[in-house]
Amino acid sequence: MTGEKIKMTPVICIYHDDRNENIILEVELPGVPKGGVKVDASKSGLCISGEREDIIYTGCYTLGHEISPDSAEAKYDNGFLRIKVPFKKADEKVKIEIK
Repeated sequence: MTGEKIKMTPVICIYHDDRNENIILEVELPGVPKGGVKVDASKSGLCISGEREDIIYTGCYTLGHEISPDSAEAKYDNGFLRIKVPFKKADEKVKIEIK
């Protein structure tokens, strides 16, 4: 082997919470130190990456709902990443005056 890292897609489970207010992502990144984990978010998806000595994990996921990445919470423990991202709240209805 030439010392190149193996590229893999992480094992992931994506589901809604009981109240249907958040999307939960549970990601396996075995052997990756906390400092080697990176999550980038947009209004419709997440890209997750993790790197250890011999493997680079990368995956991007379109979530099918508009989300609020500014309110996301992430916890990483022993190779297991859990991300909770709220759905974007619908804008309040505004009455439009007819002239």
